[in-house]
Amino acid sequence: MGDILFLPVIVFNLIIPINQTQLKKLVNHTMKHILLFLAFFLVIAHAQAQSVTVSQLPSGTICSGTSVEFTANPSGFSGQIYYQWYLNGSVIPGATGVKYTTSTLNNGDQIYVQCSNSTVSEMVPGSEFYYDATNPNSYRGGSATIKDLSGKGRDGTMQGYTSSSWNSTNGGVFNFNGTNQYITTGWTPSNTMSFQLAFRSLEAFSANWNRGLISTFGLSNPVNPTTDFMGFYIGTRPTSPNPGNGLHYYYDYNETGNIGTTNSTFTSTNTWYVLTVVSNPADNAGNGSIKFYLNGSATPLPSTTSTYGTDKLQVKTTHAGNIVIGRSRYDTDYWLGYIANVIVYNRVLSTQEIASNYNATIGKVTGASSASVISTVTNSIGLSSAMGTNNQSICNNTSIANITYATTGATGATFSGLPNGVTGTWNNNVVTISGTPTQAGTFNYTVTLVGGCNPTTAQGTLVVNLSNNTIALTSAAGTNNQSSCKNSTITNITYATTGATNAMVTGLPAGVTGKWANNVVSISGTPVPTSGTFNYTVTLSGGCGNITATGSITINSNSVPSVPYTLTGDGCANNRTTLSSTNTFNSYAWFLNGTEISNTNTRSYNPTSSGNYYVRVFNGTCYGTSSDITINVCGITSTGLMSATTYMINTLGGAANTANKGVDERGLILNVPQ
Repeated sequence: MGDILFLPVIVFNLIIPINQTQLKKLVNHTMKHILLFLAFFLVIAHAQAQSVTVSQLPSGTICSGTSVEFTANPSGFSGQIYYQWYLNGSVIPGATGVKYTTSTLNNGDQIYVQCSNSTVSEMVPGSEFYYDATNPNSYRGGSATIKDLSGKGRDGTMQGYTSSSWNSTNGGVFNFNGTNQYITTGWTPSNTMSFQLAFRSLEAFSANWNRGLISTFGLSNPVNPTTDFMGFYIGTRPTSPNPGNGLHYYYDYNETGNIGTTNSTFTSTNTWYVLTVVSNPADNAGNGSIKFYLNGSATPLPSTTSTYGTDKLQVKTTHAGNIVIGRSRYDTDYWLGYIANVIVYNRVLSTQEIASNYNATIGKVTGASSASVISTVTNSIGLSSAMGTNNQSICNNTSIANITYATTGATGATFSGLPNGVTGTWNNNVVTISGTPTQAGTFNYTVTLVGGCNPTTAQGTLVVNLSNNTIALTSAAGTNNQSSCKNSTITNITYATTGATNAMVTGLPAGVTGKWANNVVSISGTPVPTSGTFNYTVTLSGGCGNITATGSITINSNSVPSVPYTLTGDGCANNRTTLSSTNTFNSYAWFLNGTEISNTNTRSYNPTSSGNYYVRVFNGTCYGTSSDITINVCGITSTGLMSATTYMINTLGGAANTANKGVDERGLILNVPQ
């Protein structure tokens, strides 16, 4: 800097005579310091890294449908800045200004902007997979998973992942530590394929043989020559003739070559290289070719290669393994540096497509991006306590089961319709209704959220009862404490209930069941056990009070008696027939159409009405019943004139007593019963 300050003196001395040699020395000395001076200020001008942040107005959480303005705030750029806004990883058409405004965002949407001194464009579509560290939807660290932007779901995994696997340098990069980090894809390309890598080394390309960039060799352990020697990889330092700055590659059967010119093509650790590789088995008259295009050039780089085969011309690769990024086929050859993106196609890219992908990439890696994750809210409320707690029946002066709701978006809640003694609270997005009601009735309550974006409510019902449940025997007295013989169906036991919503019956013998329906408990069935006493309990549920009823069913080992009967008379009603139990028993009860006839504790019975009769007997230990006996209505039941041909024989006495009944040749009725 002292020499530069001396410059005015030098200029002043130029007006005095000096020889040519002195003049030449003076000019060279001056220019040297001028260049140093300019270089100093250029370093200062570019010392600040390019970055961009996004501000949002209104900031923070927004309501759905709110208009939001996003503003890019770039730093470290010089000259014209180009912008491109993205929604969830997709370009927003026409959003190329410093600001972007929208009112159609949903919760979790991601807005980000890409800034560059070059026009920001997109990659050629149709890739098999596409990983891009400059795109927040592909990778921003935080996990080992790298999202595929091709739409085909071929996500990658950062092996050896750490929190520094992503770096915000140059808009976002995959940051490889050179020790154990690489990306697996789980996907094998076809033999005809193209891929692009944007990379930057953090050490000289001659420092190590070899730092692997990408590989399609198999990775078997132990090595399987049929797959592990069939593929392609790129690594640092040329293979021959001497070590230097550059890249080499290997392909099928350990054939190898150099990429570009040693110590000329790949030399800088501050430069981004965008390399496109095209593998085309159909090229070179079917002998294949592997071509390398640098930075979008239409002319492939020079490359040297060994050959194999009888014609010494074949340059093909089989791509037998899955693509891995950031290493070679050897487990010691890891990349030390950055990779911004990798995109793979199962076809040969044209030179125009290669240039297009380069332009899209260089606009990203020479720029910066920043993401903004959107939080939108719509008030919501949902029951979080047990199902049914929002519609419960409780007894007066009994605590309700607490009712809780989870809410979003709200800042509070109001409550209406609750009974005295029950209150509601809102705290930290949880509504709680609790307490002990002190008044009876049906209470339809409403919870209304306060604050947030839109009014939201929830409803429920509390039924508070004053009186306890009741249960009363409605079947015949004694049926709730009955004795039954083996293999005999019990006499049905029924109870009427009030207040309850269900009942459980316990203690019944196998084969006998109890159920509750429409406020009636019914116990019925045929016991399976052949003896024993079974004390049962009916317990009401729902409603109020702990209400039960008890009874017993005793089964003795005696068999049910057989009940034969006799019919005397013509089988007609109106005391024309006598029904009798053939055997003698302790007691009798006669039934008509299933209903017991009162005052019929006799061995015989004269039917007065038609219908189905049976007798139930008791032999001192067991009850038995006869089979049904049908009694008819007999006699002439028609009025007016009646021809002989329409007069029915069974009208005169029934099928059991039809002898000597009918009409004579004059049509007179014969033997009409008296």
